Amino acid sequence: MTESSDLRRIVRPLDRLIFESLLSGPKTRQDLCLITGQEDRVNRYAIERLRNQGIVIVSSSKGKGYRLAQTAEEVKSFVNDMESRAQKAWRTAGKVRRAYGLKDQLSIPNI
Repeated sequence: MTESSDLRRIVRPLDRLIFESLLSGPKTRQDLCLITGQEDRVNRYAIERLRNQGIVIVSSSKGKGYRLAQTAEEVKSFVNDMESRAQKAWRTAGKVRRAYGLKDQLSIPNI
């Protein structure tokens, strides 16, 4: 994806503002709050919406907050991280289901 094609697909003003701010480099969560005037949770939902549009925004607790992926390796790492989180959540749901004796068979949700 190119930056200009990404930008054309972004409809919500907040999402567009966050995307445009990340074009100039990494931003911390605090930076984004100052830039957008929104609370952190609202910004994180916007980042989730952007990611759901296929825009790879990577984050690191060791690095400087959020940034746009620059390499294929970053994209691959992001996908691996998301899949790992999903697997952990799925395992936890199964453990809770068994702990409460829920008999419904676990099935993989449609994605």
